Amino acid sequence: MDGRRLDPVPPGIEELPPEVRAGLEAPPSGLRRAAGLLLRLLGIGLLALVLWKVPWRDQLHLRGGEVLLGRIEGDAAGAVLFTPRGEEAARPFPVASLAERERGLPAAEAGVLSLGRRLDPGTTAAVVGIVVVLILLAALRWRMLLRTQGIPIPVREAVELTLLGNFFNQVAPGGLVGGDVLKAIYTARGRGGAASCWVSVFVDRVVGLFGTVILACIALLPRWGDSRFHWHAVLAYCVLLAGIAGGAVVLSRRIRRTLRMEAWVPRLPLVGGVLAEVDQAVLAYRERKGPILAALAISVGIHSGWCLCNALLGRMLGIHSMGVGDWFAVVPPILVVSAIPLLPGGWGVGEASYAFFLKLLGVPAAPAVAVSILGRILQSLLSLPGGIVFLRRRV
Repeated sequence: MDGRRLDPVPPGIEELPPEVRAGLEAPPSGLRRAAGLLLRLLGIGLLALVLWKVPWRDQLHLRGGEVLLGRIEGDAAGAVLFTPRGEEAARPFPVASLAERERGLPAAEAGVLSLGRRLDPGTTAAVVGIVVVLILLAALRWRMLLRTQGIPIPVREAVELTLLGNFFNQVAPGGLVGGDVLKAIYTARGRGGAASCWVSVFVDRVVGLFGTVILACIALLPRWGDSRFHWHAVLAYCVLLAGIAGGAVVLSRRIRRTLRMEAWVPRLPLVGGVLAEVDQAVLAYRERKGPILAALAISVGIHSGWCLCNALLGRMLGIHSMGVGDWFAVVPPILVVSAIPLLPGGWGVGEASYAFFLKLLGVPAAPAVAVSILGRILQSLLSLPGGIVFLRRRV
């Protein structure tokens, strides 16, 4: 042991624009450290609140407001067989004695501990297989965007760097840099065109987010008149229109001339030089609309695959009230909200989002949060090879 800190910033940082290099090499200010700590504490607090609110034991809600804790044994002749805590034998509770809960929530609500008995190796393996395919698709999408910038990269390297980025985004706090920044730095090493590498990663993330919004708009359109989804549909279409407008401002020659962007962007203090490089790299996509449209199509496919994974996990955990189309309607908004970076991988925000959105469809908190946690665990496990890639590249 030589006592050195394992710094995620790799060698080759000198190839980056000066403004970016200075920001990565300089130690974080006290304000920045305090803001980061506050975000982490908010994420931990939100996750703790969700886990505290989720019922861990089975519950039976009776008319009059009484709630029994115990174990659900099954159904029998118009009654629910339930073993209350402290009793040894199950008792039948007629359906007429059970509470009618809001939003169609079940009166017999399974707890998190009993959901663990429903795990099925076959379904879990199928979800793992789908997620592996989605990771490969994400790597190919990013590789295509890089090639549009004139930066060829082998498929194997694109997959390795995608795993590396996922590792720092999903598992390890990125410290001074996150997974996306690391992908850009490693791609730029020995190739030059650092700004183009940064832009490819940024555009890859934006295209992925925009693909989520497009999928949400498609899934929510038939549910426009459903009061449970109406305002979510309105928000999704507003975000879609805002994204189209923002892209038009950046890429339209007429708007750029009107705003005289080429004149004032390089003069911005501290970041003008790097923004000018990034701006020119972004313009490369204006003349190559085909790869952007293809990347959007891949993004919609990736998020559709994740919706299918959620549907499989939900079915395995006993959520039978939701069809596959319902998952397509609720998962994209959850993915957008989960992008808020309080904790790595969206922990905390994601669990709260699952509990909130699935409750709109009458799904109790326990299986909703269980779907979120199980999905994140699988994603994190499949991101671990990225840590090996990182260690190997530092040698």
